[in-house]
Amino acid sequence: MSSAQSLKNKLKALQCHFTWDLNPRKPRLITLQKILKDISTEEGNFWLGPIYNLQGFIQNQLGSPEEALSSFNQATETFQQQKHADEGPWLMVNFGNLAWLHHLMGEDEKSQDYLSKVDALQKKKEELHPEVCAEKAWTLMKFDKEKKQQAAELFQRAIQMQPDVVEWQSSYAILRAEAFKDNMENMESQVFKILRSAKERDPGNLYVAALYLEARAAKGELIQGEVEMLAKKVLKAAVSAYSGLSLLLRLYRNHKSKDDAVKLAKEALETHPDSRYLKRSVAICLSKKVLSPEYNPESLAIQDVIDLWEEVKEAYHGSSTREDLTLAGLYAKIDIGKADRTVSYGPGQLVSQCKFSQEEAWVKESRRAAGPTVGGGSSTESGLRALQCHFTWDLEASRQSLIYLRYGLKDVGTDEGNFWLGPIYNLQGFIQNQLGSPEEALSSFNQATETFQRQKHADESPWLMVNFGNLAWLHHLMGEDEKSQDYLSKVDALQKKKEELHPEVCAEKAWTLMKFDKEKKQQAAELFQRAIQMQPDVVEWQSSCAILRAQTLEAEIKKLYADRLEELRSAKERDPENLCVAALYLGAQAAAIKQEARELAERVLESPMNNFSGINPLLTLFKKHISADEAVEIVKEALRRNPDSRYTKRSAAKWYTKKIFSERSNPDSTRIDRAISLWEEVIAAYPQSSLKEKIYLADVYAKKDKDKADQIYKELLDQRDLDPAERQMLFCRYAKHLYFSNNEKSSSIEFHLEAAKIPEESKYRRNSIRELEKTLERNEDTEMCEKIKEFFTTLNVQPSEPSQE
Repeated sequence: MSSAQSLKNKLKALQCHFTWDLNPRKPRLITLQKILKDISTEEGNFWLGPIYNLQGFIQNQLGSPEEALSSFNQATETFQQQKHADEGPWLMVNFGNLAWLHHLMGEDEKSQDYLSKVDALQKKKEELHPEVCAEKAWTLMKFDKEKKQQAAELFQRAIQMQPDVVEWQSSYAILRAEAFKDNMENMESQVFKILRSAKERDPGNLYVAALYLEARAAKGELIQGEVEMLAKKVLKAAVSAYSGLSLLLRLYRNHKSKDDAVKLAKEALETHPDSRYLKRSVAICLSKKVLSPEYNPESLAIQDVIDLWEEVKEAYHGSSTREDLTLAGLYAKIDIGKADRTVSYGPGQLVSQCKFSQEEAWVKESRRAAGPTVGGGSSTESGLRALQCHFTWDLEASRQSLIYLRYGLKDVGTDEGNFWLGPIYNLQGFIQNQLGSPEEALSSFNQATETFQRQKHADESPWLMVNFGNLAWLHHLMGEDEKSQDYLSKVDALQKKKEELHPEVCAEKAWTLMKFDKEKKQQAAELFQRAIQMQPDVVEWQSSCAILRAQTLEAEIKKLYADRLEELRSAKERDPENLCVAALYLGAQAAAIKQEARELAERVLESPMNNFSGINPLLTLFKKHISADEAVEIVKEALRRNPDSRYTKRSAAKWYTKKIFSERSNPDSTRIDRAISLWEEVIAAYPQSSLKEKIYLADVYAKKDKDKADQIYKELLDQRDLDPAERQMLFCRYAKHLYFSNNEKSSSIEFHLEAAKIPEESKYRRNSIRELEKTLERNEDTEMCEKIKEFFTTLNVQPSEPSQE
C-alpha cells in the first residue's frame, strides 16, 4: 500500500467533522455560519472549542481553508486554556480536523503530525472517548435536525462514561426538551425530569432555566414571579443565542402578554443596543405583536419594526426566506406593493418552494384586506368568503379559550356511534389551525371527511359541505390554491339551491355555535329549528336542540314552560338512547320518579363517561329531587368504574365540593381531602384550562387550610394572561373568599367593585353589583359607599333604594 493511500485510510478512520457525514447544501452552511456567530464566544463558554471547530469546518466547506485553519487553531488554544493542559482527549476532534485540513491543503507532512497526536491520545482504539461523543453530539445537534436522535444517544453515552460534566447534561436536556417546543403540554414526564435535573445541576444556565419554566407553564403551573426574576438575570447577562432571551420573550408572549413581551424586548435592546442577535430576537417579538389581531398602532409603530428588520438584514449580510416573509407581512400593513417586491410572491403562488408558515399567511391576509388581487386568486377568495364553514362563521375566541375548547372536545365521546363525530373533528381542526398547527388541522378535517362518508355510506352528500369548505380554506391558507379550488368545486356541486342553507349546514353550524360561544346559543337554537323544519326526521338534531333550550333554564328547571317540557318529552320519545335528554326530562317532571331515576343512573354508569353521557344532569336531578347523599354515591360508583377518566374526576370533584358547601355544620374532613385530591388530579389533566378548577381547589382548601387557600388565590391574581371574563370571575370569587373565609369585608367589597368594573356581562358581574348594592343599603363605610355611587353613576346604573328598616 502506498504512503498516500495509507494516509487517506488513517484520515477516514478519524472521529472529526470531516468524517461525520455532514453534507448540507451551501445555503444551510451560510445559515449555520450566521447562527454560530450568535452563540456567545466569551471565555467562559464551555462549548467555545466545539464552536470554533464547527466554524472552521463550515469555512472550509465554503471555500475558505485559511479562515478554517485560523478557527481550528483558535479551537486548539481554547481547549488548552480551558483544560489547563496542552493535550488531552478533548483535542482529538480538533487534531483530526487539522489533520484533514492540512491534507486537503497539500501539506501531508503536517497532516501526519496531527495523525500521530491523535494516535497518542487514543488509548482504547475500539471505543470513542466521552469527549469525542459529546462534541459529536453537540455538532449533530447544531448541524442537522434529522440527526437529533443520534445526537441524544451520543450525549447519553458520554454522560454514562463521565457523569460529572454538567454542561453535557444541560445540552442533552435542551436537545430532548426542544423536541416539544411547539407542544410543550405534551412533553413526556421523563424529559421533564431530565430538564428539571439539568436546571438543578446547572443553575447558572439561563437557557435551561427558561426552558424549564416554559415546560412548567405548559403543565399549568403559575410561573409569573419566577419569569420576572429570570428576566432580570437574562438582561444582566451577555446576550447570545443561549442566553435564554428568545425563550424568555416567548414565555412573556404566551404566559403574560404580548405587551409585556414588547416592553421586555425594548428594555433588552436599550441594555444591549449593538447586539445583532438581540436585534433579531426583538424584531421577531415586535413583529408577532404587529401582526397579531389585537395590534394597536398607537402602542407600536410598524415603521419602527420595519427599520429594525432592515438593520438585522444589514448585520447578517442578507436574510432568510422566513425573515423576508415577515418583513413582507409588515410592509403589507402599509404598502402592499412594497410587500410584493420584498418577496417573489405572486397571487396563488408559493414563495420559492418555501413551506407554509404563519408569516406567509400574514402576507396573504394583508393582501386580502387590501382588496382583491389580480388573476386567479380573486375568484378563489370571493368563493371562500361565500362558504358556510368554521372560517366564515365569526368564531372568535382568545387563545386561552381555544385551548379550553380543545380540552373540552377531548371529553366529548369520539366512539364510532357518536352522531356528532364529524362535526367534532371539524371543530377540532378549526381550533388546531387557529392555534398555529395547520398540519394537525388538515388531519382532523380529513378524519371528518372519512367519518361523514362512513356514517352516511356515501362519498359525497350535503353533510360534507361544511367539511369541504373548511378544507378549501385551509389549503388556501397553506398556499395550495389549486387544492382549495378543487374543494370549492365540490361544494358548488353539492350546493343545489345557492340562496338557501342546506339543513345539514344549519345543524352543524348550530352545534358548533352551541359548543363555541355561550353568547350565540339563541342563534344556535334558531338554526337547529330551521334544520328540523326542513328535515324533521333527524332525531339527533331534535335532541340537541332540546338540550340547548333546556340548558338555558337549568337554574329554573322546576318552572320549565309547558312547550319546553313537551319539546323534551317529544325528543325523549324520538331518541330513547340519548341519556342526556332523558335525564333533563326526568328533572323537568320532578314527580314520582325515584325508581326510574335509579334505573337511568345504572344505564348512565354503564355508558362511557363524556360530556353527553348524562352524568351531570343526572346528579342535578338526584340532588334536587331525591337525595344529595345518593348523588355522592353515584359519583363514587362512577369513579370506581372509570378510575382514569378525567371527565369523571372533574364531575366528581364538583359534586364533592357542592356537598361540602351545602353542609351547615363542619363538613366531613375525609370528604374535603377527597375533593382536594380530585381537583389536583383534574388540574394536572387540564393544565392549560384550569382557572376555574384552581378556584374550586382554593375554596375547598379554605375549609381546611386558609393559608393554602390564600396562597392559591394570590398566585391566580398574579397571573397576567387572563382575559377580561376570566379576571372578572376571579375577582368575584376572591371577593366571596375574603368575606366568608377571612372575614375581610372591606377588601371583599374592593374586589367586587373591580369585578363589576370589567364590562363583561355575566353572572359574576351581576353578583358583584348585587353585593355593592347591599353595601350601600348597610351604609357602614361612608368612603366605600361614595366609591360605589361614583361607579354606579359612570355605569348609568340606578342602585336599589336603601332599606328604611
